[in-house]
Amino acid sequence: MASNDTERVVVVGGGLAGMTAAYELSQRGCRTTLIEASDRLGGKAGASVVNGNIEEHGYHIFPLWYENVWRLIDELDIRGSFEDVENFHQLRPNQYPSYSTYRNLTSARYFFRNLRAGVLSVPEQFLFFYAALDLMSQPYRYRAKLDQITITGFLRSRFYGVDSIAEQFEDLMLKGISVPIHEVSAMTMRNTMRYWLRYPLPMHRILNTDLQSGFITPFEDQLVEHGCTIETEQQVVKLVPDDGRIQSVRIRSETGVEQEYDVDAVVLAIPTEQVLSLLDDELYTAASDLSDLNYLTARPMAALHIHFTEQLPSIPRDHVNLLESRYGLSYVDVSQWWDEHDPTVLNVIASDFRPLVGLSAETATRELIADLKPYLPPFDESAIQTTYLQPHETEPLFTNEVGVWPYRPTARTSLSNLYMAGDYCQSHVDLVSMEGAVTTGLHAAKAACEDLDRDSRVDIRVPKTYPRELLVLGKVALAPIALLARHLINREAAPESVQ
Repeated sequence: MASNDTERVVVVGGGLAGMTAAYELSQRGCRTTLIEASDRLGGKAGASVVNGNIEEHGYHIFPLWYENVWRLIDELDIRGSFEDVENFHQLRPNQYPSYSTYRNLTSARYFFRNLRAGVLSVPEQFLFFYAALDLMSQPYRYRAKLDQITITGFLRSRFYGVDSIAEQFEDLMLKGISVPIHEVSAMTMRNTMRYWLRYPLPMHRILNTDLQSGFITPFEDQLVEHGCTIETEQQVVKLVPDDGRIQSVRIRSETGVEQEYDVDAVVLAIPTEQVLSLLDDELYTAASDLSDLNYLTARPMAALHIHFTEQLPSIPRDHVNLLESRYGLSYVDVSQWWDEHDPTVLNVIASDFRPLVGLSAETATRELIADLKPYLPPFDESAIQTTYLQPHETEPLFTNEVGVWPYRPTARTSLSNLYMAGDYCQSHVDLVSMEGAVTTGLHAAKAACEDLDRDSRVDIRVPKTYPRELLVLGKVALAPIALLARHLINREAAPESVQ
């Protein structure tokens, strides 16, 4: 970090939020250093080589409403590495290979096909879609109220609220963001569903290779090309405040050597628990607002990669959601996407890993495989070549629980040159996601550029949504059918003597 006349900016955290902030700052001539504690960039959106195998942090999807992610992808010139995904399979235990399949779930074009997807009865499936429409049609002025209500609370307050619909929402929400619907904010889901409805085709895209080589490495190359200094295996251990700003940062190397550098600006793009680890008495006195991060919660979403010795029959190419699994399992067979793989390689996500937290990798792996077996063809243990468990207990995901929006930080802090980025920060995205990480990285860079008197015209894109009036009109028009569907469900559930 040699001295020169340009502003010295330190970005702490080499995940997508930090990389995005560093990218924008470097492009605008700031002397930017990106500090990452691990041995690679990418964070939760990356992959590592373990025993010769590429192991992703967990599988990721790229919906089309990820406007800022797709802009970045186009700037990196890697759009050709993505393929469309239109199907989303669901499977009940011991029903293999009888998958129930949604196709382009948020597209009106496939509405009637998805009504007969087989996951729920037709009346129940209609009410599932109607519930989504009802939530999406809620006015923005109710945002504070909706942020205090869980999805469960919202559904139970409506005339169509039946257990099967709540269970389907529960399963999809748990698999998507690792938060049960009795905890997740209705406002968060309102916003997410409105975006997805406006960008329905295809349902999403995924890379045809691993995230590290297909996304993160090209991104890292661009950072270097724009003059960003990248230092991995370095940890920021202290922020030194002085007179309403951060005067310097103290960095500890892998060998334990500490150095302190003066800075003009600092972007913290690290998880909440890591920010709080920097909050000593001195920093708290200077920026007590950082302590609000204690109100935010996170939980691990574990990943288990299973490398088989052969191809398992009748495994779909698309993502599979395992209904009624104890640990909230879903998977994708990456061997059907990555050219270099031939035998089946299941990238399994355990959305509810809490019962296994603290157990050994051997025990947790055994439990997850036992939970997975009723959804796969019979196989002998010798068919598993190797497994790799990432419990992510030290890398939990922020949970979009009710009532936490006021405590989520914005890009600016009470210190004039300290900025925040990460999908737990406030943004229009709201949801913990790659889009949330990239968007908040853009906001942090924009704020820093404004204060450093640099070009602050950062392109921050907001997804389009359908006018609320159109959603309300649809809800009103479909209300009689919803009432009929509720009646049919009640009649089906009633004892024969009552009928």
